[in-house]
Amino acid sequence: ARAAAMADAGEGLSKRGASTANGGGKAAKQLSVVVPTYNETDNIRPLCERLFKAVNAAGITAELFFVDDESEGSDKTVEIVKELQKEGHPVRIHCRKKSEGRGLSSAVLIGFDMAKYPYLLCMDADLQHEPESVPDVARP
Repeated sequence: ARAAAMADAGEGLSKRGASTANGGGKAAKQLSVVVPTYNETDNIRPLCERLFKAVNAAGITAELFFVDDESEGSDKTVEIVKELQKEGHPVRIHCRKKSEGRGLSSAVLIGFDMAKYPYLLCMDADLQHEPESVPDVARP
């Protein structure tokens, strides 16, 4: 139900470019999860841990890419992302400057432009979209 809600809300999976094939002839799913943030420091770690538990169990290669909007919590968000990187999580952050625009839609577009993988998914940082639903949304 959450997966459907993510797709119905205009969020969800989209593909750009071509995916990589593995030795078995199946396309290997490589997914960039773009998450716009604004004062979301309390949710960064649980979102990351829950997301990677789910995608790893599903055999999906993924990155988590936060696009932060220069909120009061931006410095703390960067600090948390650096901690998660040191722990081995494939997570990145882009701290957006005012000159790059403001608001949710431009954050999503910046995230999609800077994403590493060909499959793209946007989700909320507030955990209203369950990270455990990502493998279902990413399923072909």
